[in-house]
Amino acid sequence: MVVAERDSAGRSHYELVKEYFRSHRIADYDVSQYYDDVSEYYDRSQDRLTALFYKGDRSMRESGFDPSDRFGPFSIDIIHYNLACLNSLLYLMETQTVEIMEILGSDAAAQLWRGRAKDRAGALTG
Repeated sequence: MVVAERDSAGRSHYELVKEYFRSHRIADYDVSQYYDDVSEYYDRSQDRLTALFYKGDRSMRESGFDPSDRFGPFSIDIIHYNLACLNSLLYLMETQTVEIMEILGSDAAAQLWRGRAKDRAGALTG
């Protein structure tokens, strides 16, 4: 059995997120994308996080970002951005791969990675 991390009152992270959505006004993004507080069939609260919330939550964590409010509360709105900082790291890795391939004498692979780095730089600068 997997036991979720809980606070001193026994609430999980996701229960705390729902409580936050219920008690705070959020202007950074459209909360209804991530938190369903009204049933479309009944006149009562659903009080549930949407599938898109969990996608945003996983994306934020997998991106390597700390769970800050950089992209609004809980950074779940990260899924709507093409992050320059992540692309900057990928560009650096692509250019370093070019150097490695050149050292190894693999001109075709170096050219491939050089092209990828150039394409990424072009996408970042517009």
